[in-house]
Amino acid sequence: MTGQTQPVAVPVRPVRSWARQHYLCLLIFTAASQTQAGPSFSAALEASWQSTPEQQALETAQSLQQHRRPDWLVETPALAIDYTQGDHAAAIGEEWQVSLNATLSKPGQYQTRSQLSQTAAQLITSERDYQRWLWSGRLQSWWWQRQQLSLQQQRNHNRLTAMTQQLDWLQLLVSQGERPAADRLPLQQALQQLKASQLTLQGQQQDLTLQFRQWTGQDQLPDDWHFVPVTAQPLEQHPLLRFQVEQRQQALLNQTLSRQQALTPTVSLGIKHLAAINDTPGSELLMLGISLPLGNAGYQNQRTQLSTLVQQQRAERDVRQQLQRQQQVLASQLPQLAVRVEELAQLSDDASQQYDAQYQAWRQGQLSGLEWLQVQNSIWQLQQQADDARLAYQQAISDWNQLQGEIPQ
Repeated sequence: MTGQTQPVAVPVRPVRSWARQHYLCLLIFTAASQTQAGPSFSAALEASWQSTPEQQALETAQSLQQHRRPDWLVETPALAIDYTQGDHAAAIGEEWQVSLNATLSKPGQYQTRSQLSQTAAQLITSERDYQRWLWSGRLQSWWWQRQQLSLQQQRNHNRLTAMTQQLDWLQLLVSQGERPAADRLPLQQALQQLKASQLTLQGQQQDLTLQFRQWTGQDQLPDDWHFVPVTAQPLEQHPLLRFQVEQRQQALLNQTLSRQQALTPTVSLGIKHLAAINDTPGSELLMLGISLPLGNAGYQNQRTQLSTLVQQQRAERDVRQQLQRQQQVLASQLPQLAVRVEELAQLSDDASQQYDAQYQAWRQGQLSGLEWLQVQNSIWQLQQQADDARLAYQQAISDWNQLQGEIPQ
């Protein structure tokens, strides 16, 4: 099964010459598609991904992660410079001192911070996979919208051709006095509706074309994207779930770190210069100090970290359950959709075989214009349902792969 759905010729055969012309058009269209193949799915995904703000933000985050401060430092070291003016009358010399202050990690904090650094790097990777998976879904949705529109346009074109030829033939009979002029009204009304629908479809197709070019920067549209069904994949490998798991792990480590803030040492190392005054010589002194905060970290900070952890745990659980439900539902629907495709295909074939007989009955006056229009619309509706069912089944395969976390090549 493939994801490609070329414009399908709906077999509305009012005259044999039209069928031969349409068949030749399809051959020409197929040959043109083979000689001017559009971008592959992976090429379109890469082109669209490179222009997204998410990709640029992740590149920046990765660069920042690579240049982060060491895990044994709680905060960036601070340089302090102090100066005190002297007073000769009071025999007080001037002083200046320079010191470097650094808050250091305790052994337990160091381990937690190291784990946080690893998790942050993994989170960037998992978010990149998740964002690319999202873009894969957007491109697949775009593809199926385009396939549906192409099918509708081809169907509309076939009906317009058939209705135009029928109206031309009827006009000839009316001019010869063999049929009343009122017989043209149902066909004329239906023809105008088809023309209005064709204009709407052309506008929608143009919008999709522009959207693809804006996303990818490529002028050539794709025509050969294939979506082969994959086997069920382990849920833990799904990009969305992996992203949620990494966020929950990060929240857990931050919550752990908030409980390890007590007695975090701040070390101060510096030099102090005392200027000479009167008979007292000047000197340079080495300074070393350690400060320890008393008590635990702030209550509000711990509550905030705990609340964030609970939110991430709930989000992970919801995503896991949602993916499980969606996979189970679609797994049960795929066989039913396949059966429906076969049933409607058979009904469409049977209706197509009746088309010529009913058409000849109308031409011979055995059916009125309104009766023939009703019969023709019924046959076209069956053909449309068969085409839509086939396309829905192919799209369901694409949705199944997306739910497995697979990105097409």
